[in-house]
Amino acid sequence: MNKLIRWRHRRIWVEPSSIGSIRGLSELPIDERQFLENWIISGKPLVGRAINPCDETGKNLLPLGLMLHLAGSSKKRLNLQIDSSLILKVDEPLSIKTVMEALPLNIAVKVNSMLSGLADYPIQIKVFGSVFWSYEGKQNYMTENSDIDLLISFTQNCNLSTLSKTLCHLSNEIDLRLDGEFEFINGNSVSWREFASKATELLVKTDSGPKLMARHRMMEEFNVL
Repeated sequence: MNKLIRWRHRRIWVEPSSIGSIRGLSELPIDERQFLENWIISGKPLVGRAINPCDETGKNLLPLGLMLHLAGSSKKRLNLQIDSSLILKVDEPLSIKTVMEALPLNIAVKVNSMLSGLADYPIQIKVFGSVFWSYEGKQNYMTENSDIDLLISFTQNCNLSTLSKTLCHLSNEIDLRLDGEFEFINGNSVSWREFASKATELLVKTDSGPKLMARHRMMEEFNVL
């Protein structure tokens, strides 16, 4: 795992022959295990997640997630782990433009309006959550109450205070619940809705778990506006 610079939100492919080595597999019901096996064998990625207290300890164990979507059952996220030596590939999250085909038409129209409203900002917009799983799973993971989770990276001259307020305004204007995170160059992130608030302490999300950080310290550390 020391070869990976970051893994949270990244798409991660597992060697199909190593399925039996996945931690957490033996506790799964048969239908959930079959879903996971079919997912991996078909060449679809799992997603890196933060380490949580329930994970097994081990310096080479990579924490992974998969959102189940079984007929007649509610969505369920699997928390898995695998030795990093069994990872085939790690890649960036998908851009919002890539996943547009997975969106219902009425939502796609709203997302296009959002993109127009953000066109002047020096940012890249990627996705995670239900939109990502809908695209990869080729079925609708979204409900009428689903958020559009945006993972936003930015250049050094981007004013995050202005951007966060613009995102909140656009969410109301297009009548679509937008959520997500600003991701800094080191892979740590913070909710942009929380950033838009007046909170003096912010919850910073990292590969090793969340931590509270004073706003001024975070802005100094990451040298952002």
